[in-house]
Amino acid sequence: MKRNYLKRLNFKKLEKQNLILKIINNNKILSLERRTKYSKIRHIYGKNSSITLIRNNCIKTGRNRGVLSNYGLSRLEFKKQSSKGLLPGIKKSS
Repeated sequence: MKRNYLKRLNFKKLEKQNLILKIINNNKILSLERRTKYSKIRHIYGKNSSITLIRNNCIKTGRNRGVLSNYGLSRLEFKKQSSKGLLPGIKKSS
């Protein structure tokens, strides 16, 4: 979970620069040399600045599959807590 937290911090820090470099890289008006230069700079940031590699994990268990994004809990932990009545506004449907 610590690695995922560090990826989120790194993405947040580099988000604006990465977006600007992406726009410059896709701009066909600029010369090819200039676009390649900015593309290399963007490549230096690496994969840790990418939003697609950030995973959602359960807050309590750290499970990364079946996470309900509204609650930040895995489906198993959500079921346990809702059956105990710990989640306000949630009740059994049947």
